[in-house]
Amino acid sequence: MFKKLACIATLLISNLLNASESDQLDIRIPVVDMQDFYNPEKQDQFMTTLYGAMTQIGFFAVRNTGVDSNVVREAYAQAEQFFKKETDFKMRSFAKELNGQRGFVPSEAAKGNRAKDCKEFYHIGRELPLHQLQEFGLRSNVWPEQRALRKPCQHSMLNSKSM
Repeated sequence: MFKKLACIATLLISNLLNASESDQLDIRIPVVDMQDFYNPEKQDQFMTTLYGAMTQIGFFAVRNTGVDSNVVREAYAQAEQFFKKETDFKMRSFAKELNGQRGFVPSEAAKGNRAKDCKEFYHIGRELPLHQLQEFGLRSNVWPEQRALRKPCQHSMLNSKSM
């Protein structure tokens, strides 16, 4: 897998070096600051940036979430350990019937393609009482056997939503 990533990175760098200045790839991503969301003078710009990121790029970075950086580091460390595990272990947290809405989601081939894409992910949402999950059409989280991953993720969600 690392060979594939190195090949992709090399190709991207090669394309960037060989591109004219006018058609170079802009590899920056939008960044939103949660402090701006809570500031009435900056909230409109926050929403404009967020909307543009979601509709034009598909992702964005968030700063000043209110989540302790030690908790974030622990969540990353536990996620790294999880994704290093064998596929059989990770698949025990895969719930096919949830269509990728919770739990582990393995690499898959896009419709019409034979080759799998290079991503797998773990989808975690807010912990809510059952009646609220049903009211909003959400699913309960599917947690892995690796219990150490759950604590920093839950802590991050609790702190970020309380801002």
